[in-house]
Amino acid sequence: MATQQTPPQTLQAFNTYPWASDREFMQSLITTLGPLLSPQSLSSPFTKPQVLTSIQTLRAKYYTAKFNVPISPSPSSATTLPTPDEEILKKASWLYVNIQKKITNNTPVPPAEGPKEEEVPEWQRSGGVKVDLSKKAEDGEGGGEGEDRKGEYPNKFQAIIEAVTTGKTIEGIREIEERVVRGEGVVPVGGRRVPVKPWERGRVLGDGVGEDGGGLGKVLDEDFPPLPEA
Repeated sequence: MATQQTPPQTLQAFNTYPWASDREFMQSLITTLGPLLSPQSLSSPFTKPQVLTSIQTLRAKYYTAKFNVPISPSPSSATTLPTPDEEILKKASWLYVNIQKKITNNTPVPPAEGPKEEEVPEWQRSGGVKVDLSKKAEDGEGGGEGEDRKGEYPNKFQAIIEAVTTGKTIEGIREIEERVVRGEGVVPVGGRRVPVKPWERGRVLGDGVGEDGGGLGKVLDEDFPPLPEA
């Protein structure tokens, strides 16, 4: 389906419209294209033609929406009249650069200030407690400032240290014999047959275990302490 071309008189009104003075259109244009309007981007031979095409498309959409007059997608192809796209691009680029300068210059830099005096606790404003970290902290009970205090451990703790280092028995510690204690009525002899391993099938084993897994085998648990002699 062929695209319907815009009449020449409509195109003339479209191209002679004061685009650069339309504040709403220019704001919409800058918002849409953004960094593409910077001099660095427009210096590229590939970027500028794309921007001009975008301006032409945006003009057509804006004009159609505002005046309810349909404009073909490529209005410049249907007429030899000069288009204002270059002028609009120059004005939009100038506005974009100045807006960026204002944003940069007006951005407040917070001063590197410390906390206000009323926000600092009283003990910090008065200097706080001075501590000499190069000295060992003092231990002991009681005693205020100016009173002699000895950094010694309690006598009970000293006795425990001496007992451990010399191998003596610590007072109040019960010694437990290092052996397995058998519970009453526990006999380390099982009543079930020893199952045959998969690799033991088909051959006769010792301890009374045959091919069918018969016999008690070694059912005495040697890890248990020996039974008491009767």
